[in-house]
Amino acid sequence: MRTPTFHDFVRDAGGLSAETMRELAPLIEMRRVPRGEAFVRSGELTNELGYVEDGLFKLHGKDSHGKPFVVEFTT
Repeated sequence: MRTPTFHDFVRDAGGLSAETMRELAPLIEMRRVPRGEAFVRSGELTNELGYVEDGLFKLHGKDSHGKPFVVEFTT
């Protein structure tokens, strides 16, 4: 089974028309995030939205004592 692309996800989840999807297409950019590199770091501001098409993302943080914990894995 093929993993849906971000384009598929937005179209299907939002019920967007073909015309709206054509308008959105130039704004959608595929970016590979190498293993060990962060998509965004704690404290950074971003206006980007991420969608995992292939691989695994880990959302993690640290508690008030500095102990790391995993919030979520996304595939």
